Amino acid sequence: MGKALIPRSIDPRTITQLALGTDRRIDALYGSLRVDNPNGFTFETTRRMELVAQSGKEVDISIPRSQRIALPKKKRLSENMLSVEPIGKRLDALRYITLRAGWNQTDEDLQRIVRLDPKSTFIAYLSAGGSRVPVGSGVSAPLGEHNAWIGLVAVVPELRRYGIANEIMISCLMRALADKRIINGLDATPLGHTVYGALGYEDSYRLWRSSVSTETYADAPLDERVRPMTVRDMPDIVAYDAARFLERRAILHALMRDALAAFAARSNGRISGYVLARPGRMAPFIGPLFADDIETARTLASACAQKLHAMGHRDAFIDTPEAAFEEVAASPTAEPEKPRRHRIFPGLTPLRSFMRMYHLVSDEKAHSLLAAYCEKESLSLSSPRARRMADMLYRGVLNYSVTKAFVEHERTALLPHIGAISGAEKG
Repeated sequence: MGKALIPRSIDPRTITQLALGTDRRIDALYGSLRVDNPNGFTFETTRRMELVAQSGKEVDISIPRSQRIALPKKKRLSENMLSVEPIGKRLDALRYITLRAGWNQTDEDLQRIVRLDPKSTFIAYLSAGGSRVPVGSGVSAPLGEHNAWIGLVAVVPELRRYGIANEIMISCLMRALADKRIINGLDATPLGHTVYGALGYEDSYRLWRSSVSTETYADAPLDERVRPMTVRDMPDIVAYDAARFLERRAILHALMRDALAAFAARSNGRISGYVLARPGRMAPFIGPLFADDIETARTLASACAQKLHAMGHRDAFIDTPEAAFEEVAASPTAEPEKPRRHRIFPGLTPLRSFMRMYHLVSDEKAHSLLAAYCEKESLSLSSPRARRMADMLYRGVLNYSVTKAFVEHERTALLPHIGAISGAEKG
């Protein structure tokens, strides 16, 4: 277990009372609670609320009226009020923001992601009331040498609808594109979908965060082709994975080191599938799971879930493509009907959906997106923010052909082999 990102005395998972104005560490971490947002979150000197979303645990909060931070009525922040910066030593802020979002990451997940490239993990700060307050996060995690994955994009509830997620995303994309990352993907919640679309992302296919009962597999017979994964398997696993998604050697090795369960299937000595499961704050997470065919995927899933059950985990999360279900709503909508009858995990329960999206910007689209951005933000094309947006969009245009080819290849040739994605960069 790694060192806690937040001291226990001020960790939102452990405290029952919180008093701002008494401890600089508390003020530095929880400062967003000071805002008076005319568009939603009203300042109060005392309140009772959840700090860890979906935890069911409320905390008594007190704030001196003198600490109130008034936000502008217009739904945008001036450039001197908002900054987006590499994380530096503010791992505590990243943990706090993910807890406020109610996500499943552990401290080890966050540390693993940051270690991939600390300069690609960002914290957004609100500068007001004499303080710099962490209010959002985002990461463009490198996938091998040539690609990146955007994740951990979140804004604390007190500051939503102020364009902060948009600025975080631009920073993530600018970093990835400056590093010559070609394919830049993400898995969008319904809340973030509009933000990503305005920056040039396009839908590819739907995924479902689901719950799996491990008890279903407690006494399932195991296939002799499936064996616990070892370090010796890793070169073959990395090559197999790259052929079915994108090269991500460093991520796979890191997930393997932290895995609760890891299994590989071989046929005639050749890798025919693999699965990993990692710890989660609320429940273990199964994924990635890739296999040559459904039967191999089922045997890997059975071995993994059985191992988790033997360790005392009754349930696990999994992010799985909608295509892996037998019954799917005919017309996808903003709030799609939950699919049924998963081909790999019997009894799997869909909870919420994501949309896989890729940064896919043609030259013509870049022009229209830039114009829409300037109109929405009331900016001239010569303003610093508009020039930054333009730089990001036109760098993305250079990747258009390669990204479009990969998106089509993933949907037509790779998707049938995906049982579950990795998901550590999401909730």
